[in-house]
Amino acid sequence: MQEYDNLPHEEILADIRVALANKNMQSRVSIWPVLDARMYNHVSFEYAIKWINGEVPKEGVDIVVLKELMEECAGVEVYLTLFLDEDTGVTYSNILTILMDYVTF
Repeated sequence: MQEYDNLPHEEILADIRVALANKNMQSRVSIWPVLDARMYNHVSFEYAIKWINGEVPKEGVDIVVLKELMEECAGVEVYLTLFLDEDTGVTYSNILTILMDYVTF
């Protein structure tokens, strides 16, 4: 198996396309345009820099800034909403749901 830790996501997506074509699975698989773990790490790091520099509040999370950082990383529009537990009707201010466009192979 190829090591993916240091590859740009374009190369990873290209490898996925080849693997799916080899199995005749084109147009049957979709994923986010950027690997979620990479986006979380990148955005967390960039947000931390803004936090250290006083560009975002010390308490809570600036969702607008977080959204901008995610969109910059993913290259597509990102929708962030506070998590709503539909069973209890409780909205949690510390849990976000993420929705973004996807790439179909």
